[in-house]
Amino acid sequence: VPAGRSCGSAARARRARGRRSGCSMLTKFETKSNRVKGVAFHCSRPWVLASLHNGVVQLWDYRMGTLIDRFDEHEGPVRGVHFHAVQPLFVTGGDGQVE
Repeated sequence: VPAGRSCGSAARARRARGRRSGCSMLTKFETKSNRVKGVAFHCSRPWVLASLHNGVVQLWDYRMGTLIDRFDEHEGPVRGVHFHAVQPLFVTGGDGQVE
């Protein structure tokens, strides 16, 4: 991330460039849940988090198209995910309790 810019502003800039250039979908990720409730892109690594209706959070490498890890900590749907801007952490939120 360039000096003076946060992860969020860098991500917004990438999305804006993608809309202007008319990008199309390059990679499709398959999962057993029929509903993705939230998505978060890491600001410096090629990672994307997907929060699913079945209570699972998946961490994908979008360059390689591979599932890095999955987290089955929620009892209900995971409504949102977000990477921490500085620390190697992410946060999730959902309807049920965390195990």
